[in-house]
Order: sequence, then C-alpha cells, then structure tokens
Amino acid sequence: MGPFGDSEMEENVDGINAYHHSHGLSSAYLIVHVGYAMTAIRLADGRWMTLNKVTYEEMLEYDSLDGWYRRVLRAEYAARYGLPILSST
Repeated sequence: MGPFGDSEMEENVDGINAYHHSHGLSSAYLIVHVGYAMTAIRLADGRWMTLNKVTYEEMLEYDSLDGWYRRVLRAEYAARYGLPILSST
C-alpha cells in the first residue's frame, strides 16, 4: 500500500485503516503507506508521520508528502536506481 495506490492493485486504504484502528491505532491517523515502516497522516495538522508498526508510536515527522518522499523513499532508492539529485528547494 502506498500514497498513490488503487483498488486494482489490491491496495485498500479503508480496510488497512479499519484493521489498525481496531487494533489500537488512534483514529487521529490515516495510514497511507505500509512497507518496512508505516506512514500515516496525522489528521489534526496534516503532518506525515512514520509510526512504529507494533506500538503505533510516532517515530519520525515530515512536513508533507514531498518531505516524506525525499527523506524516506528517495533516500533509499536514488542510488539503487540512478535517480538524479533533487534540489533542496
């Protein structure tokens, strides 16, 4: 599941959120990515958060989708796939 997933790829945002909300995740979060980490939007302020997949504790915080992408996905995959360096603006 990722922020641009769709039902054809069996990426069910509602189902994944219902599952985690029923297992202790506060309804203050909307999960948007599950992979090696869990990423959610904190609904009160729109900030992107990396949550602990077991305790749902906030681990890292990002200003936006772009901030999360740059610090998490881009940092992980840029060298692997030969992606160009992004400007800091």
